[in-house]
Amino acid sequence: MNIHKYLIKYRGIGLQPCYAKIFVFLVEEMTTKDTFTVNVKIIEELINQWNLSETEKRESLIPFALNKLKEALTKGIGIGAKDNIIDIECSTFNSPRTKPIMLPKKCEFLEPITGAFRCKVGRVSDGTEQITTMKFCSEGCVLPDQRLRCCHLTGIETLGIDSNTGILGRKVVSALCNIGKEFTAAEECSQCKPGHRDCWTYLLEIIFEKRIGFE
Repeated sequence: MNIHKYLIKYRGIGLQPCYAKIFVFLVEEMTTKDTFTVNVKIIEELINQWNLSETEKRESLIPFALNKLKEALTKGIGIGAKDNIIDIECSTFNSPRTKPIMLPKKCEFLEPITGAFRCKVGRVSDGTEQITTMKFCSEGCVLPDQRLRCCHLTGIETLGIDSNTGILGRKVVSALCNIGKEFTAAEECSQCKPGHRDCWTYLLEIIFEKRIGFE
């Protein structure tokens, strides 16, 4: 079993040809400290087929590019890639034609229970038993999707929101940053995703199984 851990940083939009948008990532292999650059190129023809609004473009193109990078790293593209520049092209030939909208939201803190969900980082003393709903966590909680959330974000705590019909959901009331970023409000953790903060970093761990014998 071979384990590779990669730190991924988003470096912004690269010099764009007229036919594509290029999203640039810097990747570091944590064991060897080797670094390399990955340019994820999304062809305009594909973007046009998605028929995205300007808001959807802002919220979905960078996550789509990040997902393509993670897929490529899982296939071994980063092994031995020290100081290289790797290009990944996304076109109508190798990418889905449906809108790349990341719903429903994924969160490792959401635990299913009978008829509802429990927030694992809910404040126990708030009297709501940490109960929440999937709809609220997808649409109302400001905590970024776990597929995008910065690995430096920690110390997350939520508080229940009461209503006449019970608990609708939860709000983030506390969050910390491992590299010293100061939050003036807990809601600022909503910006801890690629394209919003320069310090954003994503940790990807990949396990490669060793193969024995002939292919």
